[in-house]
Amino acid sequence: MFLIDPHSIYRLGMASCLRELPMVAGVDGVSDPEEAWDHPGLARADLVMVDVETPDPSCVISRLRNEEGRHVLATAARWQHQDLLAAMSAGASGAVCKDGLTPEALAAQVRAALHGSGVVPTEMLFSLIERPNGADGAANVPRIMTGLTSREQVVLRLIADGRLTREVAQELCYSERTVKVILSNAVNKLGARSRSQAVAHAVREGLI
Repeated sequence: MFLIDPHSIYRLGMASCLRELPMVAGVDGVSDPEEAWDHPGLARADLVMVDVETPDPSCVISRLRNEEGRHVLATAARWQHQDLLAAMSAGASGAVCKDGLTPEALAAQVRAALHGSGVVPTEMLFSLIERPNGADGAANVPRIMTGLTSREQVVLRLIADGRLTREVAQELCYSERTVKVILSNAVNKLGARSRSQAVAHAVREGLI
């Protein structure tokens, strides 16, 4: 793993916690992204954690994701709506809030991101929610501003076409359990209460 974080105490503390995780073979880190591009540790890293107070964090995240091919977790001491939205839009797999972070929560986030399915913790989802402005409040259904992964889009599209979970699994060569996990992640991201509501939200937002 590799850390880009201008706060040395946070960076060193995070590195110490990460080294205790069984799925982490090694941790390197720098305070400035300009140091990162030539650092040998970046080339070895499968996952990079970028703090939002890093200079131009959206560009750093986008380059890491699209040019370097790295999974990225964005971090912040406390998240602001615009920072979270910018990080997710730039390609971050998930977002970590340092304030109150536990080793168990960190392990779960790292594990998910390493498998390409990092998520935004539930307590942070509400900063990505925008209430509809219609007169009737559109039944007070939240509108999520972040996107879905390609797998989530494909699965939701097939569900929207009326396929059963087992039919989706057969078509995509996934297990039914994998399809259910993908659907669960999509439902959570969209702030929905069911897969049918998630499909409706995704269609409304043009995500599928």
